[in-house]
Amino acid sequence: MWALDAKTGKLLARIDLDPRTPELRAKQAADPPVAEIESSPVVATVRGPHGPRTLVYVGMDVHNQAGVGPAGVVALELRSSTVGWAWAPVWKNDPETGRTYTGPAGLTAGSGTGQGCGDVWSSPAVDPGANVVVYGVGNCDHTAAARKAGLNWSEEMVAVRADTGTTLWRFQPAATLPTRAEQDQAAGLDVDFGASPQIFTLANGHQVVGEGQKSAVYWVRDLRSGAPVWSTLAGTPGNLQENFAVGGFIGSSAVQRDASGRAVRIVGGTAIPFPQAPDQVASALWAVRALDASKGGIQWTYELGGPTYAATSSVNGVVFVPETVPSDLVALDAATGLPLWVTPVLGPPSSTAVVTGDSVYLGTGTRETDLEYKAVGLELQKSFTDTIGESPLSPLSGVQAWTLASSAGARSAPRRG
Repeated sequence: MWALDAKTGKLLARIDLDPRTPELRAKQAADPPVAEIESSPVVATVRGPHGPRTLVYVGMDVHNQAGVGPAGVVALELRSSTVGWAWAPVWKNDPETGRTYTGPAGLTAGSGTGQGCGDVWSSPAVDPGANVVVYGVGNCDHTAAARKAGLNWSEEMVAVRADTGTTLWRFQPAATLPTRAEQDQAAGLDVDFGASPQIFTLANGHQVVGEGQKSAVYWVRDLRSGAPVWSTLAGTPGNLQENFAVGGFIGSSAVQRDASGRAVRIVGGTAIPFPQAPDQVASALWAVRALDASKGGIQWTYELGGPTYAATSSVNGVVFVPETVPSDLVALDAATGLPLWVTPVLGPPSSTAVVTGDSVYLGTGTRETDLEYKAVGLELQKSFTDTIGESPLSPLSGVQAWTLASSAGARSAPRRG
């Protein structure tokens, strides 16, 4: 985890979040496991027992590997002193065991243990007023061993106190099924909570949190208690093979709010669908769907030209959807789903279109994704690497920007830096 000076880019501080102790690293040096940060950090000022403090929250994962150590979410504080800046670990919440570790020693607590069933590769959501952090957990490749050890064994949503990391509630969709056999089957579908959660307030003042899953279900729960509010199946999960799904919500959804800040609708895109039954065929398409924020009903659907793994953004009644495989950026009317404009981009976008002032910024480029390895195989991947580059999607990458039109009907002018 890095901290840079915003004006100069100078390195201020860095910290290694690998859950392994130096002794275990030395043992595994010949064949080291994967321990990585795929989550974007979230900065928030929260009130604790000793007053307000600004913390940085970030998820980490061990890529489903057993015997590495706890993954989960880490809270850090950036502190300055006469000798410079440094990261101070505040707490680490491990969803696999349900434990919260504190201080620097907490980063490697449980080193070498676990079944790799607490991965967090999306970003957490923070509500400072409610003192809550919510995050989603990925799938578990070792369900039987995890259940036997009393560990988390399937995908779940987790809420913790923002100041201390103490667990407030957990929601595990597979655990709601009536039989053990059905639960284990659901746990083997690879339907991670890979999209990040959204915290919002309904029209009646009810504060909730919603999150899309690779099952193509968007779940909404009470923010403080985790009690169910509504859920909607918005597509198909895309189970390509056993324990491998490439559909549903992978990119995060957006919340459109009214002038008072209350949620109007949830808008999100889905990835590659594979219908598992005849009644799923009608919804088996990559699309953007708008859900009513209060009850979850689907308001409109816009069919994309290809799957999207990028997060949707909503600004001033316009929804921006990057199409990953077709390499486009689509702008839709948030109320109707009607297209406003579509523009090609150089390289596949997997990140969010960010709007500030009259400009839109979008990062592009995809390299060595897990999807490519599983979908095309290592040998074919090597042939791609030797010819067109690391990615069969595109070797192009960069940041592109557009100036938004100042009058109706005018086209935006793309820029590249």
